[in-house]
Amino acid sequence: MVLGAPLLAGALKPNGVMMIVDDFDQFAGNEFQRGVSAAGLGFGFADVLGGWLGEGRGFEAKAVLILIKGTEQSVPHDLRRQTEEGWDNYFKDYANDPRTAQDEKTQAFCRGKYIETLL
Repeated sequence: MVLGAPLLAGALKPNGVMMIVDDFDQFAGNEFQRGVSAAGLGFGFADVLGGWLGEGRGFEAKAVLILIKGTEQSVPHDLRRQTEEGWDNYFKDYANDPRTAQDEKTQAFCRGKYIETLL
C-alpha cells in the first residue's frame, strides 16, 4: 500500500476520494489489495495519465487510481489491461499522428473524436 495512505484515508469523509498516480506495478498484488481494504477504501476508477515529452521520447504514462472511502469494490486484478486498453487501442496512434495538432494531443480531444464516431 502507498506509504501514508491509511493516514490519508482516515482524513476522508465517507465517499471521499483518494487519487494515486504511480506505476501499474504498485497497484498489483494481494498486499496492495489488503492495504486498500484495511484503509476502508474501495475501487472507484482507473485511467492512464500521461503526456507528450517531445520528439524522440513520445508519450510516457502512469496509472491513476481513484479509491473511494467506504466502498468495498476490489481493485480489479486485470487493472493494467483494462486501463491501457483505451490508451493502446486508440490514444497512442491519435496522439503520435503528425497530422494531430499539438494542442489536440490530449485524451479529452481524442475521446471527443472517438465519441463523434459513435453518434
